Amino acid sequence: RSIGECVIITDLDNNIFFVNEAFCTTYGYEPREVLGKNISILHSSDGDRVVSSQILDDAKKGNWRGELLNRKKSGEEFYINLSTSVILNDKGESIALIGVAQDISERKKIQELQLLFLTAFETAVNGIVITNINGDIIWANNAFTNMTGYTLQEVKGKNPRVLKSNKQSKELYKNLWETILSGRSWRGELTNKRKDGSLYIDEMTITPVRNEQNLVTHFVAIKQDVTQQAQSLEQIKEQAMLLAEAHDAIFVRGMDQRILYWNKGAERMYGWSAAEVIGKDAREVLYYEKAKHDDVFVQLLKDGMYSGEFLHYTKEGKELTVDARISLIYDEQKNPKSMMSINTDITEKKNLEYQFLRTQRLDSLGTLAGGIAHDLNNVLAPIMLAVEILKRSYVNENMQKVLESVESSARRGSEIVKQILTFARGLETQKILIQPRHLVKEVVGIFKETFPRSINIVSDIPNSTWTIMVDPTHFHQLIMNLGVNARDAMPNGGTLSIIASNEVIDEQYTRMNIDAKVGRYARFSVTDTGVGMSKQILDHIFEPFFTTKEIGKGTGLGLSTVYTIVKSHKGFIDIQSDIGKGTAFNIFLPASESTSVESSEKSITTISSGNGELILIVDDEDSIREVTKRTFEAFNYTVVTASDGAEGVARYAEHQDKIVLVITDMMMPVMDGHHLIMALRKMNPTVKIIASSGLIDATKDIDHGENAVNGFIHKPYNAKKLMSLVASVLQGTPSVDL
Repeated sequence: RSIGECVIITDLDNNIFFVNEAFCTTYGYEPREVLGKNISILHSSDGDRVVSSQILDDAKKGNWRGELLNRKKSGEEFYINLSTSVILNDKGESIALIGVAQDISERKKIQELQLLFLTAFETAVNGIVITNINGDIIWANNAFTNMTGYTLQEVKGKNPRVLKSNKQSKELYKNLWETILSGRSWRGELTNKRKDGSLYIDEMTITPVRNEQNLVTHFVAIKQDVTQQAQSLEQIKEQAMLLAEAHDAIFVRGMDQRILYWNKGAERMYGWSAAEVIGKDAREVLYYEKAKHDDVFVQLLKDGMYSGEFLHYTKEGKELTVDARISLIYDEQKNPKSMMSINTDITEKKNLEYQFLRTQRLDSLGTLAGGIAHDLNNVLAPIMLAVEILKRSYVNENMQKVLESVESSARRGSEIVKQILTFARGLETQKILIQPRHLVKEVVGIFKETFPRSINIVSDIPNSTWTIMVDPTHFHQLIMNLGVNARDAMPNGGTLSIIASNEVIDEQYTRMNIDAKVGRYARFSVTDTGVGMSKQILDHIFEPFFTTKEIGKGTGLGLSTVYTIVKSHKGFIDIQSDIGKGTAFNIFLPASESTSVESSEKSITTISSGNGELILIVDDEDSIREVTKRTFEAFNYTVVTASDGAEGVARYAEHQDKIVLVITDMMMPVMDGHHLIMALRKMNPTVKIIASSGLIDATKDIDHGENAVNGFIHKPYNAKKLMSLVASVLQGTPSVDL
């Protein structure tokens, strides 16, 4: 029980009936947790269970020894070296199996890292030889030819013994073949002979290749001449640990910047073949930022290595952001003789970081704008209500015009606030399934009637455009805002194109756009041939109040509203623009699986006056409270008011038998609207209540259970909207103003 190796004894059905202390320590199980259980609880996966089952079946016929991947109680996977033997009874019959296991996970990790390193790096600069199971060469690369002097044609079909120098013992070769034929990798050094008869030290790793049936079919040898380059190659290996095998570029250049080596990864990343760049100045090929390069070169000579980001260009002129790791390679006299660069393309990563930061900035601006807009709503609400009262009181024509001007300005201010809140909080509206072709054609018709003749309007909205689930009003506003922006970008005329198409977004596209999701989309492209936008302007176009127009020519809310409408419909935007070449807004909205299209009709509620009913108004804004009171009195209602929730409870208790309706703001000091509603419901569960707020998404927080309200209205509101809602609630029809 006290030996250091794990001991496991199972019956012939692989059920455990003995484990020692070393097993419990290694696997993390108490004996009672495994005794009686099948040994499969130690296996790491279904595949390993199958392999293990085959091994145990073989072990029942005799001894077996090998390596397996097991799993501890914690879930951690680790490798063991397992030896199994059959336990016989007095009659020579098999009655049990005993297994002795050693934890070799650390050794395996080191071996795997070494193999990964050699495989990743040496494929680019070292000789590679592939043989069949008999050892006959079927392929060798150019590095092998450079190393040995033999071409592929000269060695194809021959055994690697053509390189044999007879400097090694027979035992070494015997061990090599026994190792690889058993399915394990062999690593070591041989003194081999080149075609010209010269000797060299060949460091190699020979790895078996298995087929789907787990049978060894080929061997891959990665070979390196370490006779004179041991020190330099050791430094290269250390740097190569940073490689990302599938994507990185490795190239070596002399101290004069002339490229000496250019691997396949560099060819894929930059588009230049090795033949095109060998011997050329790396600065001319990659278009280095010269000032930065000079600083890097000085630091590289000082420290021996450098790591940082560079802006490079491909053969086609495409910009790449690369993470570069540069190290000096020294000669035998410790003098720098070349530089090795390992470059990773991080362009996509940087683009996603930029998109994420821009989204964060817009969210922060939205939060700030929402708070400001809420306060503005409280300022506009009494103005709009007061105008209604004054218009009923003054019949003078001049005064009526003044009041209409005030009302128009207040209404415009209200619309601007709504746009701010739309940007800040998003949209929660009634969406219906529509065929967008008709709405777009309607907007295009407006453009053709109102835009200057110097602007040529082209549209292509196929009948086959997929249906989308949207709010028609907001979709109309979306296309209208983009069209007006395009018009303003073409003061001297041009072409405005509005084109729809069906698009299927795949995972590759989602990696390029952080807002995109896999699926079907209806795409709406609004393109102009106007002045275009710089990258600096593109960074800010969705921010509220940002505009490039002159003072008085725009509020800067058009594109922020577009952004919010698209986001609220689970879509995303792609923008392409360049100075002097125009701009293209590509709007992607999720396509519906359904093809049936509904129509939406909004009913108009008539306004009626009251019959002296008593209404309680609770609001902490004096102006709103007073003007709302006067409005109700103008429509033949009686009113009692309160400045916060606590006072509202007192007023209701005082007039409970007469109050037919309570209108309360949701955000108040002392006691807010939520707690007031709860208190009123306890006093009278049937009391009719209308909630009010200047926040566009306030309805999300309203209780829909026993403390539900009978109606909701957004600030600012006019008398018509307020009286219509009150009439509906008093008639027993729940209503929410949107």
